[in-house]
Amino acid sequence: MPFNSNDLYDEHLENIQVAAPIFKNFGGRKKFYGEIQTVRAFEDNTCIKAAFEDDGTGKVLIVDGAGSLRCAIMGDQVAALGKEHGWEGIIIFGCIRDSN
Repeated sequence: MPFNSNDLYDEHLENIQVAAPIFKNFGGRKKFYGEIQTVRAFEDNTCIKAAFEDDGTGKVLIVDGAGSLRCAIMGDQVAALGKEHGWEGIIIFGCIRDSN
């Protein structure tokens, strides 16, 4: 069921952490939501590929890349794999490539 993030924040103020506004939208979708799956991917995207090989219907992948600026952990081929397997979206704390 869709919801507004500000309503979620108001209802759960004591339990929510807010991320700094450093993220950019590269996927073209203004909104997505779903069951959260998390992975750590410090300068290695093999766990992202592995996650995207599973059925992602109704799921969002959250990737902790530790904010590394030394190498990209996702590009167009890995993104296409996620799309092919029905993932709703991905949020990455790290670098990407092939964004145009």
